[in-house]
Amino acid sequence: MAHDYTEQEIALAIKAHNCTREEAIETHCASVRIAVAATRAEYDANKYKLQRKIAYPSFGDQLDALFHAGVFPPEMAAQIQAVKDAHPKGQE
Repeated sequence: MAHDYTEQEIALAIKAHNCTREEAIETHCASVRIAVAATRAEYDANKYKLQRKIAYPSFGDQLDALFHAGVFPPEMAAQIQAVKDAHPKGQE
């Protein structure tokens, strides 16, 4: 696909690799395919992280659930309750 590359890019590749125009384009295409494959492999290896991040409840919801379950130390629970009391749900 020579039309995807500028004449200057092709000329630089020909000079750098001492090759024909077609070889320069093919070499570039091959390097792009390798980079795309590496990116895809990295994405695939970490896809679960994105899926979990989207699926998990927000940090606020998680902390609120822990508060209501009574798992915070008394001092932290008191601080959280003070905020809830100062800013009750449904008030603007």
